[in-house]
Amino acid sequence: MGLGGGARLFVMVGMAPRPLMVADMVSASGEWDWARLSGLLPQHLLEQIAAELPPHCEAGPDVPSWIHNEVNGIADPCWKWVWKLQVPQRVRVFLWLALHRRLLTNVERTRRHLTSMDHCECCLGGPEDVVHVLRDCFVARDVWSRVLPLAQLGIFSQISADDWFRVNLFASSGSLSTLKEWPQKFAILCWLLWKNRCCRVMGEECMHREELLVRGARLLEMAALGRGQVVEVMEFEVPPAELLTLIEEEAASLC
Repeated sequence: MGLGGGARLFVMVGMAPRPLMVADMVSASGEWDWARLSGLLPQHLLEQIAAELPPHCEAGPDVPSWIHNEVNGIADPCWKWVWKLQVPQRVRVFLWLALHRRLLTNVERTRRHLTSMDHCECCLGGPEDVVHVLRDCFVARDVWSRVLPLAQLGIFSQISADDWFRVNLFASSGSLSTLKEWPQKFAILCWLLWKNRCCRVMGEECMHREELLVRGARLLEMAALGRGQVVEVMEFEVPPAELLTLIEEEAASLC
């Protein structure tokens, strides 16, 4: 989707559909018109829309697209935005791997014939894929329940895997946008949950819930300081020619 003027949005009014253009759902400032959308769509759809950029003139004309088009294995190129997220580089690398399903979960290890057991060794609650480790396992649920209000927790736990990453990483509007620095906090906690999982698998000491949350808060604070840090540019002046000659002569005498 580019300008959004050629993409239709059908909304049921009474018993008859009312055709609208997606571009009609964009405010004069170029953002999604949430006042209008909230009166037409349920909350779970609003959360999905919040993960999408509004149509814009710089995006070019509308282009037909099949919903199952894939870019490097995922149905949406939103992973490109991971590199712009203001978090430590190791967290961005982790998210890139997670979005591409390249983390060595037991499901991935089974696919590569590295093991025959794909279940979660922690909760034994089913196949251990990326979303299970980061959201569905009871260890992850315990962490998210401490940082998310109850109203958001239901939607957070039910949306599909691809939408789950997009909604949380790129939520500029909707209910998640009311949470301070939520994309950064979400990314850091996901990384810590994965790190904890790896420690558990390797038989190393794991962080308990409170320790994990405290460490996440410290990383978030460090990321915030990094964004606001003023870096001084050091000026360098070339030494005079006679000084360079003197240095060369002294260096030669030491040889």
